[in-house]
Amino acid sequence: MSSLPNLVAASRQEETHAIYRRLVSLEIRSTFAFQGARWQGDIAPHLLDRSDREQLAAAKVRAGRRVEAERQITPAMLYKRGWPTRMLTESEAEMLAAVRRAVTDLLGFRSRCLDRETIHARYAELLAERLRRERRPDIVQ
Repeated sequence: MSSLPNLVAASRQEETHAIYRRLVSLEIRSTFAFQGARWQGDIAPHLLDRSDREQLAAAKVRAGRRVEAERQITPAMLYKRGWPTRMLTESEAEMLAAVRRAVTDLLGFRSRCLDRETIHARYAELLAERLRRERRPDIVQ
């Protein structure tokens, strides 16, 4: 989580090049910039081969699509302290399932809970677990 000048200076050190390429590979696979809005791949693109530069550009496009899909999730639907706060409505669960399908398709993996029924089932599990933990403070969270 270094500053831009420190990242540029580090990229000039040959011993950091392999680590740099590994970080960029994570950005490419995840579609998340390593430092919020700053992509590591933009710090020293000359250290990347053409394929990595092309994949990074494609990852940035997928990131934009992922962010656009995730914008459909309303603040009221977000977890608080790692837990859902309430059961979603039918339409919210359907929308969340659609967002999850879009994101998993963009990133090329399959996930659980890709329809309204499995979303509701998972929320019910999580809400019950949260309640159980609140009633039993000796359970490690």
